[in-house]
Amino acid sequence: SEVKRVKNETKKKTKSEVYLDKVEAEFKTINVQQNEEGGTRTLITLEDTQALLKDFGVGSVNEATEFEVESKIAGGGNIQLQGKTILEKQETPWVIEGKMEAISSAVIEKLAGDKLPFEVEKANIDAEIAAHSSGGQISGVLEPHIKDFKLVDKKEEGFLKRNLAKVGNYIFDKTKGEDEELSMKLPFTLNENFTLNLPETIDKITR
Repeated sequence: SEVKRVKNETKKKTKSEVYLDKVEAEFKTINVQQNEEGGTRTLITLEDTQALLKDFGVGSVNEATEFEVESKIAGGGNIQLQGKTILEKQETPWVIEGKMEAISSAVIEKLAGDKLPFEVEKANIDAEIAAHSSGGQISGVLEPHIKDFKLVDKKEEGFLKRNLAKVGNYIFDKTKGEDEELSMKLPFTLNENFTLNLPETIDKITR
């Protein structure tokens, strides 16, 4: 009954007065989606997710909410995230840090969608991330450590893709060197509207 009440409160855009000291949860599947014109696109799917929330408001966030998430990534790899809210001028922005391990080519292509002019044949990438939210935006730095990376270079590929692959593979091999990994820092800002989709979970809880 409390879940149903909070659900109705959320529809009215009011914050719940119910707060929990600690919440532990397990999710079989979580889809991280990006809202686009005409629908949504799944950026990444998390499997067997373990989540821990501290000082958590049902239907809202508290001034000192903390979270920890560990999950497998569908397509290959793992992700670990930690975050907390910090009260700033009546707002509660998030500070987030974490890492991804053994990211595969399938995950890279899923994240990029149709924005890559080439195909990734194989990849083995670890990455560290530090980010914060402010004014509806998420800004931060992604630091990938590329251990292995190769683009598709096949005769049946088009001229542009084939030559982009050759150039990309050549640059990566020369830059990385033998028995080394290529590291870089990539600042980013997310303006898109991202959502979490937990298939069937909410419906089962609220029935």
